[in-house]
Amino acid sequence: MYRYIAGLKNSSFIPIIIAFCCMAVFGLGSWSPGVRSNPQGDRLPQVKNETESFQLVSAERTTDSIILRVRNTSVQGITAYSVSWGHIHKFSTKPNKDYRPYGAGTHDYAIGDNVIAPGAIEEIRLSSLAFIDAYAKNSNQEPIINIAAVVFEDGTSEGDFAICSEIKDTRIGEKIQLERINRLVENMLKLPDTDMGSALVRLKIDVSSLSETSEESLSEAGEVGLRYAKQMALHMIEEMESQDQRNASRSSLDARKHLQEMLRQNESRITRYKGKVSQ
Repeated sequence: MYRYIAGLKNSSFIPIIIAFCCMAVFGLGSWSPGVRSNPQGDRLPQVKNETESFQLVSAERTTDSIILRVRNTSVQGITAYSVSWGHIHKFSTKPNKDYRPYGAGTHDYAIGDNVIAPGAIEEIRLSSLAFIDAYAKNSNQEPIINIAAVVFEDGTSEGDFAICSEIKDTRIGEKIQLERINRLVENMLKLPDTDMGSALVRLKIDVSSLSETSEESLSEAGEVGLRYAKQMALHMIEEMESQDQRNASRSSLDARKHLQEMLRQNESRITRYKGKVSQ
């Protein structure tokens, strides 16, 4: 290559050749056409997308994170998505098979009242850059962020089948536990106002004693859902107790309102979990 360039040192093609050499060494860029990368020019990983309806709009790297902005291009709201990050061999001929995940994060909107509406843009912040900087020192590995899966309001999904199944199984576990918790809450609401002052304390004890297993055959993700729903319920009860402690005019009516709100939120989540996750 050196002798080839030297032989053309007097040629007008030299700037073009140098430009192509730079492109070969440094790459043409990690982002697809129309995607705006960080104007500061900091190193950014490639982004692989296994979905059709969660499309990358822009990406940037700050001092401590990578921010992706992804648009819901479907006609349905998105209730969950999963993003993973890892590496791939730079010279791989089978990129999909050679992708090696390093970590993953799933955001499930079913635990709240929100969805990513059609046309809306979700901002995804990946706070750890260690995996990117580590692979930057290895000439054979390229860091990659993978938009792996999305789940829609009707329970259908796109992307990695295994991840979609994990989301579904986790929701099944949460649904089972939430139904148990709601039965306990309903029993507390049947108490007379004179006993309502101790209702939260009693509920906390009852929820703490709930089993983290099920008679149904659950996967590991399903058992995670059982534990997560239980932990969320206990956290909610502690928040309610904290509010009552700050309220000098604490009354049985406050406790009843707390329990009714807890029941409402749990019912909302259970309703969202009824959809079947399918490929």
